[in-house]
Amino acid sequence: MNLREVNVLMALHFVCGRAHSGKSTYLTDIIKSKINDGQKIMLIVPEQFTHIAESRLLSSVGKIMDGYIEISSFKRLADRTRTLCGDMRRNIISNTGKSLVVSELLENLDLDYYKNSASFPGFTDVCLDSVSEMKKYNLTPGDIDKMIDASDSELLKIKLADMKKIYEAYEQSIHKAYIDTDDVLDILAVQLGTGGLYEGFVFLFDEFSSFIPQERRIIGELIKSADVYVSLCMQRENSSGLFLPCEATYRQLGNLCRENGVKTDTVWLDKSYYESGALQFAERNLFAYPTKEYPSEQGDIAV
Repeated sequence: MNLREVNVLMALHFVCGRAHSGKSTYLTDIIKSKINDGQKIMLIVPEQFTHIAESRLLSSVGKIMDGYIEISSFKRLADRTRTLCGDMRRNIISNTGKSLVVSELLENLDLDYYKNSASFPGFTDVCLDSVSEMKKYNLTPGDIDKMIDASDSELLKIKLADMKKIYEAYEQSIHKAYIDTDDVLDILAVQLGTGGLYEGFVFLFDEFSSFIPQERRIIGELIKSADVYVSLCMQRENSSGLFLPCEATYRQLGNLCRENGVKTDTVWLDKSYYESGALQFAERNLFAYPTKEYPSEQGDIAV
């Protein structure tokens, strides 16, 4: 498909297709096209894919021009933005520091249900994991109050009340001098909301199957001032369950755009880059129902 055919006025572009349908290659072609137009590129991938993305882009583009192309993750983008905004007054606290803070809090908090558990080895990590999950999904102490009011279980109310005490005490203690690693994405979203930081940039998100609420909030800020492309591994027709996480992400981002008055478009890539017909058949029909049988002899797949 000719990249010029895509409506560049759209703020959020989905690039969808099954595995090995050419989604990353399509995004690379977009990068080449945008560079030729003098636009700045930010390719966002999961942390573990940054090196692979750099190698793949180098082999395709030939040279990553400093100041025009950056390959990053959400956390790296947050660090970059903090530097741009001059927000370096507070240090990011380490995991060891967080454990020490929670251990001290547990010694002094007046807990009901978890009073005896507080001294058990490993309970500090349980508390940290719980607080981390609540932050990632934008759950506040006020939301815990609502859960307590809505619950019919007295035992659950006591547990939630204890967790709220731990959460509130942790937040008050940390924010005096440090930034929690679980807060950097929220800080990034606030900084992006001020506008102007990445105006005129093209953001491309590759290798993701889902985004946590913090990440969706960031995308929601970016689509207000930048062209955004998101690749998702999913098929055009209804799936048998394999693509449900990506389909949910597709709907969530679509709803996010509607809330912000932003239009979307979708490019569907239906071609398979598997050279083997047997592999193409297996990729399309694995876990599909009703089952299908490959119509001829093959030697590419063995069990």
